[in-house]
Amino acid sequence: MERNQDEAAQIWRELAQTGEPTAQYGLGVLLTDNEYAGYNPDEGVEWLRKSAEQDFTSAQMTLGVLYYRELDGIVKQDLQEARSWLHKAAEQGDRIAQYYLAEIYSEGNTPADLVEAFKWYKESSDANVLQAHQKLAH
Repeated sequence: MERNQDEAAQIWRELAQTGEPTAQYGLGVLLTDNEYAGYNPDEGVEWLRKSAEQDFTSAQMTLGVLYYRELDGIVKQDLQEARSWLHKAAEQGDRIAQYYLAEIYSEGNTPADLVEAFKWYKESSDANVLQAHQKLAH
């Protein structure tokens, strides 16, 4: 498995260096996976950012979730940064980004905006995100 990941990393790196956003995203995800032998979260976040800056929705959502959830300590929690990336992905229809954006708006940390929270829970619920259905039911 490690050999396949190393080969994928090499291929993705070559493509990522040409500016290809899908490869930048793939490389970023791999490098932020703490089970990968070549784990390098700082470099991984940089590749995710390069991809996200090219409007690659999955990279925007991933960065947003990383900044929101502070997953594995890869980045420090930054709700403004999280909201910015999640909003970009949510506007492009990413249902997971819509859900997490609603969470940020409902929690009041940025400050609370329950109208925006409802809007994004509804969008996410319409895209069949179970957690969003549950939030709207309460």
